[in-house]
Amino acid sequence: MNFFLKGLSFFLIVLNVSFADSSEPKEDSPIDWQITHPLHQLHYASHYLYGLSTAPFGNALYAIDAEKGKIEWKFQAGDFDGELVVGSNHILYAIDHHFLYLNLINLQGQLLKRIYLGDIIKLATHLNSMIIDHFHQLLLVTTSNGDVLAFNLSGELKWIKRHEAIDAATHLIVTHNQLWFQTKHTIYSLQPENGQVITRRAYGEDLQNMLVSRKNLILVSGTAKKTKIHAYDVQAPTKIMWMVNYPYLTDVALDHTQNILYVTVQKTEDPLSQNKLYALDATSSKILWQTSLTHQPLKMTLSNNHILIHIITERNLSGYLQVVQKNNHDKQMRCYKNGSLGFIADDKNQFYFYGSTLGRFKQGSC
Repeated sequence: MNFFLKGLSFFLIVLNVSFADSSEPKEDSPIDWQITHPLHQLHYASHYLYGLSTAPFGNALYAIDAEKGKIEWKFQAGDFDGELVVGSNHILYAIDHHFLYLNLINLQGQLLKRIYLGDIIKLATHLNSMIIDHFHQLLLVTTSNGDVLAFNLSGELKWIKRHEAIDAATHLIVTHNQLWFQTKHTIYSLQPENGQVITRRAYGEDLQNMLVSRKNLILVSGTAKKTKIHAYDVQAPTKIMWMVNYPYLTDVALDHTQNILYVTVQKTEDPLSQNKLYALDATSSKILWQTSLTHQPLKMTLSNNHILIHIITERNLSGYLQVVQKNNHDKQMRCYKNGSLGFIADDKNQFYFYGSTLGRFKQGSC
């Protein structure tokens, strides 16, 4: 969820503005295991969970056996306040946003390389985002000063390009053999091999999110009450394909395999409005189906078979998960774990929670 949506969620929590359609959970859902290690990020890969903790909880990277809930190893160095990505080359990449370090760690928890980027990006105050381009075998990083850096997967710098200063909510996407990134008002596409600009397109309003489907560049813009989604031809970003309005939109997510755009909206003061999840054809914007949500949605996470929606109740209880099956949206599950900040799923349809604690819901209870 981008910076705008995080701010909206926090604003609603502080002001105690939320709406509920059904009863709230009275106790935590059954779990298989639980670890009392606060994490702010969690990833699943090959039967293991990899999570980052931050101060005052130790600034560490953890590897946990997903089946047993056992901590296999803990790596502690620097300030892991940045992002973590898991490479297909069995290397973990972690960036320190403010200390400007890139860390390469193997799956046994050993530091392979620690690269200080401050000498390369002297005017940048922090690192923004990081992704892996698996096709070109590149690690791509953006900075607060508008730099885009490309490393090979061994951590060697291949190229660096500077553009306008990038907003902290930058989205960085590799698709269609292009690297796309978003600033507050501008979209760029670059050649991954050398960083040369293919397309630069300025927009006259604040951009909140960016997604790239099979045929369209999809942008989210506007304010909380007047949010719109507009799509442009990915080969010609000046050609608009469709535009729809979704007031009080809270999150968007794109299923690339099925080419479906998921949109969540929250209930308003209008008695006819509802907390809802919409599934749209990403090429045409046609609504394929829609379903009501029990409470106000905050953010979404997609797994192979499910849509995981973090919702908040009328008493501002977070840690509440509503799961919608992609191929049968009438089949839904709900579970709750107090203090959770987020949820993910593995390839066996097991659901995990993280935040003040880390654990796995018992299968069938959610």
